[in-house]
Amino acid sequence: MADSRLSSQKREAEEQVTELSRQIRALHQEKRRLSARTTTEAEFPRSPSSQRVVLIHRISGQAADVTSDYVRGLGQPRCTAVELTAEQVQTILKDVTAATERYAAGAPRISEAVLAACYVMEHRLYAWVLEQNCVFGVAPSRAQLVQQALLGVPTDLSADVKQTVQLGLTATARTQRKWLARFRARWGARLGMLKTEDSVSVAVTSFCRWTNYAIGEAPPGRLPLLVNMDETALAYHMVGLRGTVLRKLPAGSCPPADHAGLADVRGHVSLLASVTHEVAVQPRLPQVLLGNEHKFTKQVLQKASPHCPSNVHMWRQKSAWNSHATMRQFISLLARCLGDLLKTRYVILVLDCAQCHIDKSIYMQARQRGIRLLYIPPRMRRFLQPCDTHVFAPFKAALREKWRCSKAQAPEGSMDTCRWLRVVFETINAALQADWSHAFLRDGLLARQEHLSQRILQATGQDALHLGDGPPAKEDATVLFPKRRNLDIMSYVLWVPAYKLQQSRAAAGRGRGCSGIYSALCTKLYATQPLARDVSTLLEEVHDAAVSKKINDALERLLNASLFVLQHGMLAKDA
Repeated sequence: MADSRLSSQKREAEEQVTELSRQIRALHQEKRRLSARTTTEAEFPRSPSSQRVVLIHRISGQAADVTSDYVRGLGQPRCTAVELTAEQVQTILKDVTAATERYAAGAPRISEAVLAACYVMEHRLYAWVLEQNCVFGVAPSRAQLVQQALLGVPTDLSADVKQTVQLGLTATARTQRKWLARFRARWGARLGMLKTEDSVSVAVTSFCRWTNYAIGEAPPGRLPLLVNMDETALAYHMVGLRGTVLRKLPAGSCPPADHAGLADVRGHVSLLASVTHEVAVQPRLPQVLLGNEHKFTKQVLQKASPHCPSNVHMWRQKSAWNSHATMRQFISLLARCLGDLLKTRYVILVLDCAQCHIDKSIYMQARQRGIRLLYIPPRMRRFLQPCDTHVFAPFKAALREKWRCSKAQAPEGSMDTCRWLRVVFETINAALQADWSHAFLRDGLLARQEHLSQRILQATGQDALHLGDGPPAKEDATVLFPKRRNLDIMSYVLWVPAYKLQQSRAAAGRGRGCSGIYSALCTKLYATQPLARDVSTLLEEVHDAAVSKKINDALERLLNASLFVLQHGMLAKDA
């Protein structure tokens, strides 16, 4: 028993001695290899004077990028690539040229020639994939990669070397997949999809110029007040919430399940949420719930009214979707909620380019109420709209948690519409009544983009936005609105009615004639009172019939009289 124990210990000791001897020999070899390298060679992962580097330099047609990439360790296993300066690249090329004379006499080994040719081919394939990804926006398939790799095989090779290099590419599909997997591992690639990105630079720049111009148009003494409104869908029954579920149940227990009807799972209410950058004004902004006639019955609205906060409004419609008529109603509601602030502040309503937000009637309604419209360019909501970037995510998270808590306390977990509405009311008061100034700053709506988020700058590919003065040019303003919409874009940008722009263009061409007087006086009239639309329309008809100086003088007198009446409030409508 003792002898067997001693013999096993002896074997273990001998194995340890053998392993230590092997490690010592390996260290001595590494020491000799490092001692043989020059000071310049020690700076790089691969020696510039090795035979393989000389072969790569020759096979690649003396391509400096291929040679330097190999020396710095790019595309090689268990090797971290280092960055090179221009001086180091020149030093490498000098060392390679000197080594070429040293290896000129003897023929290289076939294995070295194969490895050098493989690296040149893979480097060409890597450069092609880089161009396809970054320039053409294509993630090449296996067939494309194999075809391009075969095209990248150097031509000045012997038959044996060329056949060996092509061996993994001309075999079966399984062998090709294995070869490509090794290629991706060596060159830092992956098998995946390219992320689809819009070209956001022009859109962001034009929108920021428009924002700065609109804020700069605020009259003296009236500070700008920006309000962002956007819709979001609120589900009656929230499915897919993660939590604790028992796996082992007592005998006779019902299986765990969330019981809900199809109508509750599919049913939604639209929330028209409004946020601003001023905490004191936020409680005055309307938060509107749009429900259809089947869910928002008269009995439900009557029972929920006592629990409804003053800033929350429940609208019963045929459909829970927003529309042009609903937007006009919302603008009127916003004007009533702001009240005297419309006289002391320059209100700008920020909307996205949804179809229900853009219409001539909405434009005219906003002008009548003294509210300016500012539209976020298409597909830019994820960057520039505060509701999408900062508001809705925490609001939905709070709503899910409050809904879960309310369902846990409801009789048999049944959530009727009234109970659901009380949860929404509590969430609106808790989550939306906050300071959202950081959202407007990070999205570039305030402070002339001084606090613009890095996410937006990275998307534009710029370190900082370079904005000019004034509104965006007409050719740049076309990206601010959806295509194929019959809009006078500059009337929105300059906040001037389309017919006034036409009049001013005509006046510029004909001088201070009848239309010039009309355009100037209409500008003065609109600046005094936006509610003069009906009067201006009437005067436009008179102007269209003006064919003589007598009618022109009558038109001027009529405009001056209308201006006098409007200044004294005699045509003021109920706001």
